[in-house]
Amino acid sequence: MCIMGAISISMLVYNQRMISRLRQERSELATLSFPAIQASMEFSKNVHKTGYLLSAYVESGDESFYRDWQQTWSIGLKDQLLYIQQMAEEIEIESARKTSRRIGISLNLLEDKQRPIMDAVRRDLKVKGFYREDVSFDNESFYGGNASSVYVASQDKGLLDIQQQLNARMAGEIVPYVANVAGEAEILNTYFAQDFQARLSFLDEKLATLIKVGYWIVGLGTLVAVVLGFWVIVFIFRHVDQISNTIRQFSKGNIPEPLGENRNETNLIIRKLNHLGTELGNVKNLAEHIGEGHFDESITAFEHSSDLGASLASMRSSLHEVAEEDRRRLWVNEGYAQVAHTLRSNNDNLQNLCDEVLHLIVKYLDCNQGALYLLEGDEGGEIMEVRSLYAYNKKKFDDIKVAYGEGLVGQVWRDEDELYITDVPNDYVRIRSGLGGAEPNCLYLVPMVASQKIVGILELASFHAITHHEKEFIQRASEAIATAVGNVKMNERNLLLLKSSQEQAEELRAQEEEMRQNMEELQSTQEEMFRAQRELQAKERNLDGVINNTTDTIFAIDKDYCITVVNKFLRDKYAQMGINLQLGTSILNLLKGEARAAWKARYDRALSGERFHMIEERTTDEGSKAFAQTFHNPIKDSTGKVVGVSVISRDVTDLMKAEAEAKSKEVTLNALINSTDDTYFAIDRDFKILVANKTLRDRFRAGGVSLEEGDSIFDKLPEDQHDKWRDRYERIFSGERFIIEEERRVKNTVLYIQGHYIPIFNDDEEVVGGIVMSKDITDVRQAMAEKELRDQEIEKLRKQIGLEAAEAMVGNGHSGNGNGNGKKSPRSKLEAKLQQDPKK
Repeated sequence: MCIMGAISISMLVYNQRMISRLRQERSELATLSFPAIQASMEFSKNVHKTGYLLSAYVESGDESFYRDWQQTWSIGLKDQLLYIQQMAEEIEIESARKTSRRIGISLNLLEDKQRPIMDAVRRDLKVKGFYREDVSFDNESFYGGNASSVYVASQDKGLLDIQQQLNARMAGEIVPYVANVAGEAEILNTYFAQDFQARLSFLDEKLATLIKVGYWIVGLGTLVAVVLGFWVIVFIFRHVDQISNTIRQFSKGNIPEPLGENRNETNLIIRKLNHLGTELGNVKNLAEHIGEGHFDESITAFEHSSDLGASLASMRSSLHEVAEEDRRRLWVNEGYAQVAHTLRSNNDNLQNLCDEVLHLIVKYLDCNQGALYLLEGDEGGEIMEVRSLYAYNKKKFDDIKVAYGEGLVGQVWRDEDELYITDVPNDYVRIRSGLGGAEPNCLYLVPMVASQKIVGILELASFHAITHHEKEFIQRASEAIATAVGNVKMNERNLLLLKSSQEQAEELRAQEEEMRQNMEELQSTQEEMFRAQRELQAKERNLDGVINNTTDTIFAIDKDYCITVVNKFLRDKYAQMGINLQLGTSILNLLKGEARAAWKARYDRALSGERFHMIEERTTDEGSKAFAQTFHNPIKDSTGKVVGVSVISRDVTDLMKAEAEAKSKEVTLNALINSTDDTYFAIDRDFKILVANKTLRDRFRAGGVSLEEGDSIFDKLPEDQHDKWRDRYERIFSGERFIIEEERRVKNTVLYIQGHYIPIFNDDEEVVGGIVMSKDITDVRQAMAEKELRDQEIEKLRKQIGLEAAEAMVGNGHSGNGNGNGKKSPRSKLEAKLQQDPKK
C-alpha cells in the first residue's frame, strides 16, 4: 500500500511538471507568434504606403512625400522583412519561409520599379519647374482628381505627357505589384495565424489530457490514503495517539515535551520524534540568535552532514555575509553622503573644498596621511601640484610639483589607473607623531577623473591595509571630487570671465559691428580654407593616378638637374630605348650635343623663376608634321625660393589641326554674319555678349556705344528698355523659340523689324544662352501692301471685264468669241484696253 501511495504521489508530481511545461510552451508560443502576425500586418500596410507616397509625389512634387518614401524603404520595410524572415525561421514553417523569400524578392523588384519613377519626377519635372512651390499637398484635392490643376505650374505639353506616362506606369506596373506584395504579406500573416492556432490547439489538447490524468491520480491516491488510514486506525490506533499529539504540536510550530519510551513497535518512532524535538529546539535557538544579529554563536542544529543541517549552516553563513555586505554598503553610502555634503558646502572656494574633503576622507578611513594633487597648467605644460595635505610635514611637501610619469603620482597620471602598494619604498613617506615616526604599511593612489579626463590624484597612506569596500568608497569619492573640482574651477573661470566681460562691455559694444564684420570675413576665410584643404587632399590622392595614367610626359628636376619625379609613360618610353630612368638620374647626362645645350638653357630659364611654354614642330618617321607643347614651371618652396623645375610635354598635333580648322570656320562664319544688313548677337545666361556681327556693332557705334564680347547687354541698352528685353531673354532661357515683329520709328520713317529668338542648348539639353537675329522687313511689308493694291485693282478689272462680256452676250444672243455682224468680242475689247494702258 505504501508503495502504491509513493507511486501515485510521484505520478502526480510528474503530471504537474508536465502541465507547467505545457503552459510555459503555450505562453512562449503566443510570445513568438503574435509579434510575427503584427509585423506582417504592419509590413503590408507599409507596402501600400509606398504606393500612396509615390503617387502623391508624382501628382504634387512635394519633397516631404519623397523623404517619407525613402524613410519607409530604408527604415520600415527592410527591417520588417528581416524580422518576418527571422520569425519564419524560428517558427519552422516551411510555407512561411518560402513565402517570406518570395516577399523579399518581390520587395526588391518593387523598389526597383518605384525608384525610377521617383528619379524621373526629380529629373524631368521638378528640375524644369513643373510643380508649383506655393501650394501644399491636400488629400481631398488629390483624390478628387484635380491635383494637376492645383500643383502643376507649367502647361508645357511635353512635361504634362511625362506626368501622364508616369501615372500610366503607376497604374500598369506599381499598383498591381504593390497589391501582389501586400497579398503575399497577408498570405504569410495567414500562415502565422494558422500555425499558431494549430499548435495552440495541440498544446490545449495535451494540457486537457494531462489535467484529466491528474484527476485520476488524485483520485487513486485518495483511495490509497483512505485504505491506508483505515488500516492504521484499526491496527495501531492505541500506539500512535501520543505520537499524533506530538506531531500535531509540531505541525502547529510548537516543540512539545519529549515522549516516554515504551517497548512496543512505536518505540523507534518515539525516539526519533524526541530527537526531532531536540533538534528543532536548537533550530529555534539558532533562529533567535540570528534574529538578534549574533552570527558567530556556536549553536548547531541537526548534523552538518545532513541536508537540513547543511542548509541551516549555509543560511547562517549567507545571512552573515549579507549583513556584512549591507554594513559595508551602508558605510560606503554614509561616507559618500558626507563627502557630497562637504563638496556642496565648499563649492565656492577650491582650497577650502580640497582641505575639508581630504580631512574627511582621512578621518573616515582611519588613515594616517593624505595628499590631494590637482592638474595645473596649460596643455603641453601640465603638472600635478599638491593642493592639500593632511598629517604631512608641510614644510617639506608644500611645494611638490610632479611631472607626467614622474614617481608614483606621475605613474598613476600616466597609466590613468589606481595604484595600491603594500611594499612602500624606503624614505617615500614617514608618519610622525610626538613620540616618533614609522613608515606606513600601504599606499593607495587613485586618479580623479571627470568626463574621461584626469583632473587630479588622491594619495592615502595608512598603517592598516585598505579593504575592497574602502577602495570602492575612495573611488566613488574621487569621482565626486573630480566633478566638484571641475565645477569650482569652471565657476572661478566664469567669475573671472564675467568680471572681465563687465569691464569690457562698453568697449565691446563700440566694436560690435567691426567684430561682426570680422567674424563674417573669418567664416568666409575658414570656409575657403576648408574647401581648399579638401581640394588639396583630393589632388594629393589623385596626383599619382593623374601623372601615371596619361600619355603626356611628366618629370621634375632639382637645381642640380637630377630627376625628382618621373611618370610611368616617360619611364616606359626611355625603357624602350634601353635607358633605365630612375629618380636621382641627371637629365643632362641623357642628352648630347645641341640638344643638351638647348634643354639646359630651358631649365636655367625656369630655375631663374620664369614660367613659359613652347610649341615645337617636328617631322615624324612617316614624314608627316607633328607638334609638341612643352610647359616649363619653376618649383618654389614655402619661402618662394626656386628649388626645381617641372616639365610637362604633350602631343598637340590634333589640337593644332583643330585650331587651324576652327580658325578657317571662324573666318567663314564671320564673313557670313558680317556680310548682311541683318543684326546677329548671342548672350549667355548672365546676359554677357558672346558674339555680335559687324552690322550691330556699327549701329551701336553710331550711337556712341561700344559693343564688345563679355560686356553685359543691359549696360548697352537704354534703361527704359530693360524690362522689355529681360522678358524676351527669360523666354529664351526657358527653352522657348519665338518670332516677334514690331514697328520702329527712325526719324520720320517707320521701319518694320522681325526678330528671331532662339535658345542655345548644350550636350545635356540645358539652355546655356540665346541668339537674337533682327531683320528689316520694311521692303517686304511695302511689297506686300503694293501687291494687295494690285490684287484689288485686278479684281475690279475682272469684275468690269466680266460685266461687259455679259452685256455683249445678251446683245448677241450667244457666248461665242465673236459674232456674225463683225462686232468686237469682250476679249478683243480687253486686249484693246490693255494696249492703251499697259500698266493695268
